[in-house]
Amino acid sequence: MELRHLRYFIAVASNLNFSEASRRLHVAQPAISQTILDLENELGVKLLLRTSRSVELTAAGKAFFAEAQGVMLHADGASKAAQRASRGEIGCLRIGFLPCAAGPFIPALIKAYRKEFPKVEVRLHDMNTEHQLKAFDDGTIDVGFSRPFPKSAPKNLAVRLCTKIGSKLCCLPATRWRRKAWSISRMFLVKLLWNIIGVEHPHCLAK
Repeated sequence: MELRHLRYFIAVASNLNFSEASRRLHVAQPAISQTILDLENELGVKLLLRTSRSVELTAAGKAFFAEAQGVMLHADGASKAAQRASRGEIGCLRIGFLPCAAGPFIPALIKAYRKEFPKVEVRLHDMNTEHQLKAFDDGTIDVGFSRPFPKSAPKNLAVRLCTKIGSKLCCLPATRWRRKAWSISRMFLVKLLWNIIGVEHPHCLAK
């Protein structure tokens, strides 16, 4: 059973009319009829009583109709949640920071970020530079603020000097930026940083 089966059945059951369901779904009527027949065969029950003049729901059809609507609502909600998470509107942003480097601007940065993305959980982790590098490698932080990295640091990190305070903004591996995998919310974080402390050209972090 696929969501398509439920969608076609709901369209017919809502209007008790195959022609109207075909118009709403932009699907040929024979295809809808066959899909519902396949659904009935899979369930082993009749969902619709069809005559030349009318379509009616059976008792099984009425029960299935209510449940199918709930399933489609949940599926739609799951789809929207996945899209929102992909855009960074929900979920979690993990930030590692060195207090002496990021302390002056972190409070204002997080306050502005939470105002724009209230459903994103922000987790702050007090870490020195060495621990941040390990956390990036382990995938346990998404963004880090620290003093300049040692020359031995991995080359796949996108790093931008925060010139006003001498610390650095370090993000996920630069290859992810090139694939445009970063969410809207994390790009917004970089833009906030640009406004608060004057980071130049935040869109060039992947260089």
